[in-house]
Amino acid sequence: MERSPLERGRARVSVIYSPAMLSVVERVRALLDEIAALKQANEIYKRQKGPAADSERERRRQRLLEIQGELKAMTEWKKL
Repeated sequence: MERSPLERGRARVSVIYSPAMLSVVERVRALLDEIAALKQANEIYKRQKGPAADSERERRRQRLLEIQGELKAMTEWKKL
């Protein structure tokens, strides 16, 4: 099976993560997955209307703001 150019590029780069860095990388990946799920749910919302759909939209918006804050907090150490 042939690998894509992106996969071939990754194979050439070897990165060694410390345990602390690995947990940050894992957390960022989890947040990106969650953002993707929220985006998909938002696409479904566009087709639905009503109070229940509005409350779900607000819940997703609040969660995106929380994720934004968490990602910002992860980068704050660079400013120290």
